[in-house]
Amino acid sequence: MSSLSTVESIKLQGRDLDLIRGLFESRVMTAVHVAILYFNGSKEAAKKRLHKLKTAGFIGDRRPKVYEPALLF
Repeated sequence: MSSLSTVESIKLQGRDLDLIRGLFESRVMTAVHVAILYFNGSKEAAKKRLHKLKTAGFIGDRRPKVYEPALLF
């Protein structure tokens, strides 16, 4: 699946835009931060939505070290 068709397949919600704006302002967050701020503490819901946003290319992540949580940008 090409990245263009992936972007077209995701429908951004208001919460997604708030999350992206918050991530832009803070520069870096973890999935736990996102869950607390945008998903009422639901780590599973945050994980699923973050996966879709990362696959579509709206959010990136990297791990400073293997045992540390991924940093979202």
